[in-house]
Amino acid sequence: MTTFNVIMPVAGMLSLPFLPLLNELVRRSDVSALPIGDGPFVDYPRRAEQWLDALRANARGEPLAQGEAAPWQALGLRVEHVDALCLARGDRRDGVLYADRMISLGAGAQAAYAFAEERIEMRAGATLGGFAYAPNVDIDNTLVHGAVIGQTVRMHGCGGFANLHGTPIVFGRVARALGRDGTLAPHRALSLASRLAGVPHRVLDGRYLVHRDVRMPSHTILHGTLIVEGRLTLGEGCVLIGSVKAHSVVLECDALLNGAVFARDDVLLDDASCIDGVVSAGGLLRLTGARIGAADHPVSACARDVSVVGHACVHGDLVAWRSGWYHAS
Repeated sequence: MTTFNVIMPVAGMLSLPFLPLLNELVRRSDVSALPIGDGPFVDYPRRAEQWLDALRANARGEPLAQGEAAPWQALGLRVEHVDALCLARGDRRDGVLYADRMISLGAGAQAAYAFAEERIEMRAGATLGGFAYAPNVDIDNTLVHGAVIGQTVRMHGCGGFANLHGTPIVFGRVARALGRDGTLAPHRALSLASRLAGVPHRVLDGRYLVHRDVRMPSHTILHGTLIVEGRLTLGEGCVLIGSVKAHSVVLECDALLNGAVFARDDVLLDDASCIDGVVSAGGLLRLTGARIGAADHPVSACARDVSVVGHACVHGDLVAWRSGWYHAS
């Protein structure tokens, strides 16, 4: 009895650090919105605005506030201020380009930092190493190692990217409003409780915790928050109003998810499918003729790898941690 009285308090103390884990296993609480992260990509729009304000002041000959230094000075860079600039094949600029109107990077040209008051064009074979800002940015068969910030960013041909920020970011030249057959099928309302009848699941504070892969029927409308320990598939034309956390998420043609999506692995969007909330994927985010965000509701979409095929549109931020590629078809 003496040994038992000694061991139990010690065991209780040793188990204290594991109580949060035990609570999480019993009652899942991770459906709440997860932070996208505090990586350097998050503040690129703000940094670009700071750089642009400093470049404008520098062009007017205005001194900076006492104790402040121009952002390019800390990097040991020089500013090249022009009305408009066209870099031809083989041209390289390692400093900061600032144009009152436009900057054009021709085939094979390289630039580190580029800021323009109206437009930036990047042509086939051009390379951007740092980051660029302009109200309108046009990218064609270009490798973007840094970040591109604009009001409207368009990407044509094939190319690689890491950080794109725009409302919108448009991939390709042809938009498709409807699905594969060009018609919209009627929807029928369906409750999650009815759909999950016979499927192993629990309901926790209005959230549905599903213990296996699950597919939502085509051309249905469902409401609710889902946590899926497996793959969640929205069938063709399915509409889910609510946020989702799953191992992976698949949206078939014309499916719509009105909420946030957090996936441990992949998020795959088929032709004409849409996600109207934040997207975070630990693996691949693939858009094939799909849309993320809306004009009046820009969002952040980030993943380890991003693949965009055909016409697609993102309203907000699109970030690839490791690699991002666009293929015209």
